[in-house]
Amino acid sequence: MKAIQKAITDFLHHCRHEKKLSDKTLKAYGIDLKQFVAYLKDNHHIIKLKEIDKKVVSGYLNELYSEAKPKTIKRKVATLRAFFNFIEFEDRIVVSPFRKMKVDIKQDKALPHVLTIDEIEELFKYLYEQRDFLKRTSLFACKILIRDIAIFEMLFSTGMRVSEISDLRHEDVDLDHKVISVNGRGHRERNIPIVSQQALSALQNYRSTFHHDLKDKEYFFINKHNRKISDQSIRILVEKYAAKVGIKRKITPHTFRHTVATLLMESGVDLRYVQYIMGHSSITTTQVYNHPNEDNQRKLLAELHPRTKVKIG
Repeated sequence: MKAIQKAITDFLHHCRHEKKLSDKTLKAYGIDLKQFVAYLKDNHHIIKLKEIDKKVVSGYLNELYSEAKPKTIKRKVATLRAFFNFIEFEDRIVVSPFRKMKVDIKQDKALPHVLTIDEIEELFKYLYEQRDFLKRTSLFACKILIRDIAIFEMLFSTGMRVSEISDLRHEDVDLDHKVISVNGRGHRERNIPIVSQQALSALQNYRSTFHHDLKDKEYFFINKHNRKISDQSIRILVEKYAAKVGIKRKITPHTFRHTVATLLMESGVDLRYVQYIMGHSSITTTQVYNHPNEDNQRKLLAELHPRTKVKIG
């Protein structure tokens, strides 16, 4: 069992320092591998890497099928594949048990939930009206709301992941050139333009209002204790304001991301550019948002179809 634990430690070290994976991904890998090791102990009394074959892996997958959701199984399989590919490459085993092994995980592809334009307008109307009210009643509460507005404008203007917003540094936000530099998953960098004047004004207002608090701080968005705002804090404020305007269903920062991608696609923005803006490694991920509104597509087709450019007589 020591060899298995050593292999896991080395794999996680490789993922952190060579592949530069996030702490969140590393934590998930660790949990998945710990669960697999527990299965080996409880069901097969396996203590050596070379004893793990296709039969053992199939037994583990059968157990997962009866207990876990398809999305969870898919992630755990991906973790194990990556682990066994690593130790095969390191010559610790002759061949990965996943080699030539087909794993069929049927997963329903539900369309992402999105906000309507009316809901977005209600949210921003509430935020800006509250800001104007608090200017007269509570300067500290107004200051916090100025930050929250900047976060909402960032969410809707850029479609960034909540972790990307939390991790933004000052040098990433170039308001003079109206561009946000994002270091996304897998350390893929992308530059997102700020095309909304209101979003730009909100970010400028935040930076000027928090000027003294942000001095010598590494991160762009901070909490009331002048520390980096966390992913969870952003999730909480999104849920709070959604409830304030009467949105009953659960709204998360990722809902804004889904909404931005969907609206861009409906507006006829090129699929590849939406992929770039979203920071998707695969265009297949972006295509999930390609569920066109029939009226919008008919209008777009009427405007852009080449037949409209062909004149007779």
